[in-house]
Amino acid sequence: MPERHPLTGAILVGGRSRRMGRDKALMVVDEDRPLIRQLVALLELCCDEVLLVGGDPARFAGLGLAARCVGDAVPGAGPLAGILGALEETRNDACLVTACDMPFVTAPVLGAMAAQPRGYAVLAYPAANGFEPLLAIYTRACVEPLRSALAARELHARRFLDRVETRVVPAEVLDRVDPDRLAGTNINTPEELAAARPKLVVVSASSTLPAGATVIRRRV
Repeated sequence: MPERHPLTGAILVGGRSRRMGRDKALMVVDEDRPLIRQLVALLELCCDEVLLVGGDPARFAGLGLAARCVGDAVPGAGPLAGILGALEETRNDACLVTACDMPFVTAPVLGAMAAQPRGYAVLAYPAANGFEPLLAIYTRACVEPLRSALAARELHARRFLDRVETRVVPAEVLDRVDPDRLAGTNINTPEELAAARPKLVVVSASSTLPAGATVIRRRV
């Protein structure tokens, strides 16, 4: 079981979901199980608080999520505004940020990221073209650069990572916890969701998860 850290988990749920055609924050990956419930449960394993950032919190009424809803720092300004909103609300010095549409995120990946030594502004999961800004740990060193970027309407999340000290999760760590490099995959369309479902299987809760949670695991 991953170790809990003085770290805030932050799930970005404020996107408009245009290509999906429905709210991705309530996306169901199997039967009637919303992915958001899975992400909250996973973040609870390695973080001591979880935030849902952006959009209307009424969407999550009745789901029983162990998370606090907070707003984007600048409504309608994209993921950087959500990241800043989380950093402004957290009681910790860093936030482990994930998008709400990443079904391949796992407890080992999040735990390995949380356990990496600090000393960076951002620790990001790798992407084909550099860094994945929506699966990353952001520290308080990012607060002023984020405010400056938003004030200048420089809203591109990947470009922001070039402005601060960004490190990537070491390859040898990912070889152990995510050898197929799937965790950073996000789902933007119904077709991508349909393609992802055969790779996942939902199993019953175990002692490593909060009561009532389910685990989404990759098929092998």
